[in-house]
Amino acid sequence: MSLDFSKVENNPVPLIAEKHNSNVAFVVYRNKNKNVVVYAANLREDGTLDPENPLDVYWIMFEQDGAPREDLNMIERNTAYGATVKPREGHPGQFEVTLTSLKDRVIYLSIVDGKVVGHGTINGQENCTLERVFVYSTTSWGLPKVQHIEIHGHDASGNAIMEKKLPLGDVVEDSAVNDFLLILEEHRKNCERQGKYVEAEIAKNRLEELKVHEENRRKEAMRSRQIAERLGVEEAHMLEFQQFNQVWDRKMDEYERNVEDLVINMREKHKSELLEFQQKLLEKHQKPKFSKDLLNLRRIEEHLARQKDYGEAHKIKLKSDALEAWELEKWRNLKQQEMFQREVTFKQRQKQDLDALQKRIQSGREEQKKQRQVDLERLLQRYQNVKAELQQQQNLERIRHEKFVQRPGGVAR
Repeated sequence: MSLDFSKVENNPVPLIAEKHNSNVAFVVYRNKNKNVVVYAANLREDGTLDPENPLDVYWIMFEQDGAPREDLNMIERNTAYGATVKPREGHPGQFEVTLTSLKDRVIYLSIVDGKVVGHGTINGQENCTLERVFVYSTTSWGLPKVQHIEIHGHDASGNAIMEKKLPLGDVVEDSAVNDFLLILEEHRKNCERQGKYVEAEIAKNRLEELKVHEENRRKEAMRSRQIAERLGVEEAHMLEFQQFNQVWDRKMDEYERNVEDLVINMREKHKSELLEFQQKLLEKHQKPKFSKDLLNLRRIEEHLARQKDYGEAHKIKLKSDALEAWELEKWRNLKQQEMFQREVTFKQRQKQDLDALQKRIQSGREEQKKQRQVDLERLLQRYQNVKAELQQQQNLERIRHEKFVQRPGGVAR
């Protein structure tokens, strides 16, 4: 049974390194639930970081049975848990990692003594080893609100170190405005109690003005942020679409190079086999089979020669030689025709082999095109799902904002 990783004191890294991925560099976990975002290194066979894709970022869903892996969606990659990675100048084999949620600092990913580590600055100390980032958030009117972030690791001496970061920006501004509104409201009440109704009226009007102004500011901030989120999804989709095309173009180009090599190799093989076949045909010694008439003339010639009838023997010899020459020529023509036919049959068999290869190549090419279309449709559907989900979240946020500002304790009534 796994630990409850919604608690900061429960470090997920040892369990993940032992049971899931020994190349984990650091993690992000939250008080929201037990699920953990893992930042793990991709290594080559020689144990060095893969320069093409050095960092793998994904969820381990400890809330589900079996704690399965789940990839980040486009919104998470671009607004919460994503990371940009680039080679570190002057340090071969190392990479600079910048988290979307911690853009104010750089993490240096490297291999130290065969172990994946992420070095950076924690609590003002440089060259610390980052281990985990804990995000503590609350829910206000159904919307998550980050209260603080804890960055845990070890300093250069191996001692545990922690930095607590508070959210900046709108949180600070909201706090200042709320403090001023409280002060102004207290001033109005004091004026009312003291009978200073003119000053109380001024304070009341000023409160209403500030509340309307604050409502408009928050509404505009929400609108700007939602536009930025939609643009972020669009940009992420375009980037993913470009990467999709690049990957598939490379895959299809590699396929064409491979099949071209297959065709060239088969043609070279056929050429070599044809030469060997022709050589064997030429080297095959076959004696012609002469006709009975020619064999009979040769016997008569020999008989006449033994009888010393050389004149008649010479005549028969001339006749035999002429017939033999004719039969030899006929035999050679037949053999040449036979060799030609056997060569034609051999070439036809080779052509069938080449046609079969070309057919398999075309079938593979069509299969690739179909798979590319399937993957593209899946990509586009995922984009539509993410866009619809974001639209639903933003609509819900706007509805909750309207309910908030209309309630008695809201910014404006």
